[in-house]
Amino acid sequence: MATPNLHLTLFFSAGLSLDYWQRRGMFSREVALYRRLTERGVHVRFITYGNASEYAYAAQVPGITILPNRWNLRRRLYAALLPLLYAPWLQRTDVIKTNQMPGADGALRAARRWRKPLVARSGYLWSLHMGQDYGPAAERRARRIEQRVFGAADRIVLTTTQMADTVRERVPHAADRITIIPNYVDTDTFAPDATIQPDADLVFVGRLTSQKNLPALLAAVAPLDVRLLMIGDGDQREALQQQFPPATLRGRVECSAACPTTTCPAICNGRGCLCCPRTTKATPRRCLKQWPAVCPSSAAMCPVSANCCTTAKQATCAPPHRTGYAQR
Repeated sequence: MATPNLHLTLFFSAGLSLDYWQRRGMFSREVALYRRLTERGVHVRFITYGNASEYAYAAQVPGITILPNRWNLRRRLYAALLPLLYAPWLQRTDVIKTNQMPGADGALRAARRWRKPLVARSGYLWSLHMGQDYGPAAERRARRIEQRVFGAADRIVLTTTQMADTVRERVPHAADRITIIPNYVDTDTFAPDATIQPDADLVFVGRLTSQKNLPALLAAVAPLDVRLLMIGDGDQREALQQQFPPATLRGRVECSAACPTTTCPAICNGRGCLCCPRTTKATPRRCLKQWPAVCPSSAAMCPVSANCCTTAKQATCAPPHRTGYAQR
């Protein structure tokens, strides 16, 4: 039960903004929790990395105060000065909270400067993501920030038992401050609809980037008698089109632009299977928890996906290569 008149300040992830959430189709899902808190009398503030154009979203988040980078400072300078730039607001806040680990060190500095309790929330293990995508040096840097923030936080909120076990191992003295709150599933949005007739056998939803392992998925689909719907945009679109021309895919792959999370289920309801081919980061976790309510799901075999597949009745794992997907 939320405490009325509580003042909560949320630090956005480094570089992110309300505009980013909107462009990625994440806006409604990300703000839903804080809308609910305002309904219970909590005063919420968003410290974002967007410019003054962020104020345009005020009407969509009534009761939430938007605190953007209205000075258009460079990101590093803005992050370093945040505890002072919004000093009046931070002095009056009761709790400071992180949304993810990137940029959480800024929230820690603000909490220490103004002697406020810090809730360190993390939806995925940032250091693991950095190591897999950018190498050992990036992983070490991210891990140092995680250990510093988790070690100083008054409460740590993680989304899986695997993450909690890792943090307990790395920061033993913080073990009793860990709470596990899984990513929520909007059961009104992610619900099966038997009236919809499927017009595709497979569906992929996400950014078209190298980390998604899409060549393996397309190579598996090309020789099969199946139809694939791909929803999303990204910098790998042209490369994929060149590697897999229409003649290779024989018209069996349909591409659609990115869409908001709230409208994706209606598009995908009744499809044969949702595919999560990425083998890194925690991205498949949310997909594998919410999408099986709409259609069966399959993910690349990796620790994160394997863990989720054991708890989702309609989710299965496949080896992360062409043959593995084709067999599934």
